Formats: sequence, structure tokens, C-alpha cells
Amino acid sequence: MVVNELKSKSVYVLWAISVVVLTLAYQVKAPMQIDLGEKGDGSYLRNFHDAERADGVSYRWSSDRSSVALPGIGGNAPALLRVRLNGSRPSGLPLPRVSIAANGHEVASFTATDQFEIYEFAVSRGTVGISGNLEVEISPEFFVPNQVMGGGDLRQLGVLVDFVSVELQGEPTAIVIPALLPAIYLVGAVSAIYLLARWVLSRRGAFAVGVLALLGLSLALAVGRIYLAPHSFWVLAIPGLGVLIMELARRIPPMAKAIPLSTALVLAVVLGLWRFASMAELSWMGVAPDFANNYTGAMVLRSGGTLYNTNLPLFVGYDNPPLTAILTMPLTLFDLRTAIRLFFSLNVFLLIASLALIVAAKKEYLLRYPYWLVALALVLNLDPVLDSMLLGQLDLLILFLIVVSYWGYRSGREVVAGASLGLAAMIKLSPGLLLLYFLVKRRFRVVASAFATVALIGSLSLLVAGPKAHIVFLTDILPTLLAGSAQMDNQSLNGFFNRLYLEAPFITELAEVPPLPQARILTLLTSALLVGIVAFLLRKRLVSGNDLGFDVEYSLVVILLPLISSIAWHHYMAWYVLPLLVLVNPRLRLSLSRKTCSALATVGLLSCITLCIPIASYATSFLNGPAKVLLSMRLYAGLALFGISAYLISRLPVGHCTEASRSTGYEPEKISV
Repeated sequence: MVVNELKSKSVYVLWAISVVVLTLAYQVKAPMQIDLGEKGDGSYLRNFHDAERADGVSYRWSSDRSSVALPGIGGNAPALLRVRLNGSRPSGLPLPRVSIAANGHEVASFTATDQFEIYEFAVSRGTVGISGNLEVEISPEFFVPNQVMGGGDLRQLGVLVDFVSVELQGEPTAIVIPALLPAIYLVGAVSAIYLLARWVLSRRGAFAVGVLALLGLSLALAVGRIYLAPHSFWVLAIPGLGVLIMELARRIPPMAKAIPLSTALVLAVVLGLWRFASMAELSWMGVAPDFANNYTGAMVLRSGGTLYNTNLPLFVGYDNPPLTAILTMPLTLFDLRTAIRLFFSLNVFLLIASLALIVAAKKEYLLRYPYWLVALALVLNLDPVLDSMLLGQLDLLILFLIVVSYWGYRSGREVVAGASLGLAAMIKLSPGLLLLYFLVKRRFRVVASAFATVALIGSLSLLVAGPKAHIVFLTDILPTLLAGSAQMDNQSLNGFFNRLYLEAPFITELAEVPPLPQARILTLLTSALLVGIVAFLLRKRLVSGNDLGFDVEYSLVVILLPLISSIAWHHYMAWYVLPLLVLVNPRLRLSLSRKTCSALATVGLLSCITLCIPIASYATSFLNGPAKVLLSMRLYAGLALFGISAYLISRLPVGHCTEASRSTGYEPEKISV
């Protein structure tokens, strides 16, 4: 595939266009700034002390020789360098002399004042060079607090630095030379995206996809190149890995694939067991912050106290529905550590029970090689599952109820299917959207059973927690939750669009978001688009009894739940266990070409890898500027899985129910090859 494409003109034309467009993106001479003391600044700094904040200003103390990297700004253009710093000193010490150098060339030497001031310096055209990188070195006179004031502070403190920024100067006709390595990586990334698209599209269609990717990367490069440039290698590596996987899958004979596949899966299982054991050890030590919050709420409820404190900011006090505290009340008979251990054990049981029910719902392929190994590797490594168990969340209970509903409908137990969804909707609102699916499928017994369960559980909740707690939750807590959150753990469309318009501390801390009409409009439009896609796909399948079709339809709606929720914390995607195990069904390959199977498998694999990587491992590098879009990697994985499921539904034939199957909700699979 790759060799054939290299023989065509398209890839070379795309390379040429990429070079031109990326060069044009570099001609945008917008200011580029690193804010010291903010989250994510560490990857640009060397020899600075820990972040501090005072009087609304975040900063870092420099040492005797500290530097700030401004990568990928471009060369062959003079620049204006700005540094905001403060040379404050303890009483009796003189103000410091500060030397500023750019790429090893001294550009200024001055005495700093004892207040924050902005100092501007001109950087000559040849200072940056072909690399396109600028390293600003700050070398001040320093003092050691221990030697001046006593105490245990042995740091070498130079000056307080607030930000460092650079803005390219010169005539508009002066051409900025792109930074060499980032430009090469981005051209390679566009090529890799083109090659991936060629597996499922015509050459013209793949070329259009490549151009769209190029335009997106160019826009990011124009407005935030210092944030994109350090990660340009990974922009190439991710689609490049996809191309490599697909090319190997095409070239390796089927029998030869078994050994590396088995080895990779076994290693993944071993890694998952290690991650699971590490998480279990923490839980056994009593680490479960979210469960501790529910435990406190349950203790308050048990003692007859007020469940909600409206004087506290949202996310500080108890903010879950009263039913969550009620469900936790039996565990308050034990001390907190014992309760955490019991709840962890319950979560393990619920996970195993969910897997058993999925297999029981005619998923016998999960008991055959290599599917059981794939399932084990997935479940043990999915970070949302591990995080949910570590935090002490109820996501595995929700997963279990969703699976019970799935199993109940597949086995003709519609009352069970509805009751489990009703209980799930009382704990979290999102699963209630599955009732709309059954409503459009005309499974009225499922819907009626769900509403009856909601009425029953709601009455019990009112009886135990009292009307006041429910009124406060519905009038004070719930409306604020529906406004969403920009915090980086919110992996819904709402979180994505809120982060586009907000900066720290909204991204790094749990805080109520200010009114953002534009973010809400974009969220509503995008959510409506996804719901519209589902409705369009189901328009001819309203009475379909094909059980493979139901599997993918149900999975599609489950995947949709976190995406369109106002708040979908990253651990909500533990619900994706069911869709992922459905999507590995080998029978889904029957109506697809080999190229399409390879493409879908590659996208699915990359999505699973994304879901297995902890957000904390990469989030701190993407908190500023356009790089914020990379905080939503799990959202993108969810959208990719949504796309795969939607495509599969469009390819599955529409079966028709017999009268018997309409009454039970089940009909044997009828897939024509």
C-alpha cells in the first residue's frame, strides 16, 4: 500500500502543498508567551524553582542561571523579546544585576527593580538560526535565604519571573523560515493521515482528508506554534503508528501473526495485572477520595443532618443525588478504611458480573482465543475502570446496570432491562438516554418498567432523605452541574468547548464555569448532530430484531452517553467496556472488505490505547494556548468509537421481527455475507 502510493503523484503534490501552507502559517507573527507559575510551564523551563503565587500573579524564582525555551518560533526574522520580572530583595541587600541572553548571545544587562516590570529586548535576525528555536537565558545575581535571614531555605534565588514572550518583527515581505524539525514532522503527519485515509477512501478522498488535516495543523501552528512544536513528533508518531500497523497486518501471513499477537496480548495482560495490583494496594490502604465524600454524606444522612451545604462552592461539599448517599449508608456501619475495602471488593464483583453477563448474552466468542485475551487486556488496562475503582466511584455499578439491561433485553426479560435502566438513571442522569433508544424501538414494556422503577426508587429516596434534600439538589445543585465544567477531567463535548474559552484555574481546578453562551451553543449543536446521526441510522431499524444489529445499536448509544453529557468525568468511560467487547465480535467483519476492517481496527486500537493512558501523564503539558485541545483525547477516542459503531450499523442488514420476537425482543442473528 505505502509503496504503491509512493509511486503516485498525489503524495508528492501533498508534500509540496504542505511545505507551502506550513511556511505560510509561519508568516503569522503573533506574540508567543510562556507564563511561569501556570500549569504546564515545566516542559519549557530549566533551573527554575517551584511555582508560587502572590497578589494574583503566578511566578517562579530563577536560580543563578535559568532558561526558558521558546521552541519552533521560526528563523530569519528579528524578534522582540519581553520578560516580566521582579528583582525584589530582603532588606539590606542591593537590587540584582540581571543578564539576558538569547541562544547564547547576550542581548542586555541591567539592574532589576523591586517591582514586576516588563523589559523589552531586540533579538537580531541571525540569532535564532535554522533550528527555529529560541532559548532565553536569565542570569541574575542571587542570594540564599538561609544566609540572609536564617531558617532552612537553601535555595539560590535570583529574580521572580512572571512571563517570557517573543514576537517576530520585520517587514511583512520578510519570509520567516519554518523551524526545521517541527516542519518535517508535520509534513510527515499529513502524509501519514493521507495513507491512513487511503485504506478506506479513493485517492481523491484521501487527498481531501490530508488537506483538511494540513489546514488544521497550520492553524494550530499559526496561533500557537510554541505549544505545538514540542509535540510535533507525537503528531507524526500517532498516525505513523497506524500506518505501520496496517502495513504489517497486510504483509504478515495469517499464521505468522499469531506469535507476535499473542506476545503483545500477554504483555498487555501482565501490564494490566500490575496496574490493577497497584491500584488495589492503594484502595486497600484506604485511598478512595470520592467514596470518602459519599461516605461522609451517608453519615450525615444517617445522623439526620443536612446533606447539602449551599454555602460551599460546588464540588467542595456533597454534590451527588441523595440516592448515592442512601446506597452508601449500609457501609457506614464500618469505619472508613473497612468501608473502602468492602466497596472495592464490591466493584471487583460488579466488574466480573458484568463480563459474565456479556458472555451470557450470546457472546461466546469471548471465550475463544484470542478474544478472551483481548477482553482481559482491555478490561485490566482501561484507565477509566482503574480510576473509578481507585476513586471509589459508582461507574462500575452503572456499567453493571447497563449490562443487565442489555442482557435482559437480549434474553427477552424486558422488565429487568427497564428496571435496571431506571435505577441507573436515578444514580446518574446520562443512562436515562437509553430509554429514548427503547422508546424509538417501540419497546414500551422496557420504558414502562424503567419509569415504574424510577417512581419506586424515588419514593424510597424521598422517604429516607426527605423532600428538602431533593429540592435543594434539583434547584441548586443540578442546574449548576448541567452548566458543565472546563476541568480537564470532563471529557464531554461540554468540557471541550468550555476549555476553548477558559484558562486556568478553570481547567486545572473544580470550579463553576462562568456563563459562556458560545460554548453552550456549540455544545448543543454538536450534541444535536450526534443524536441526529443516531436517529438517521435507526430510522429503518425501528422494529429490527437482528440481535447483532441490536448489539451495535445499543453500543452506539452507550458510547454517546458521556459525549453529550454536561459533565462526563473521565472515569465515566468505564461504561465503554460493553461497547468495546461488542465491537471485537468477529462476525462484524463478514460484510466488510479487508481494507475497511484494517482501517476500523487501527482506529479502534488507537482509541483503546488512548483510553488506557492516564490523563495525568500528559495533561500538564497541554494547559495553555491551542494545545488545550489535546486535553480531550478521551473525547476524541469516544468520537472515534462512535464513528466506528455508526459505520458498522450502516453496513448491517436490517432484519425484521417475527411476532414472537417482537414480544421477547430477541431474534436469532440473520447476517448475510
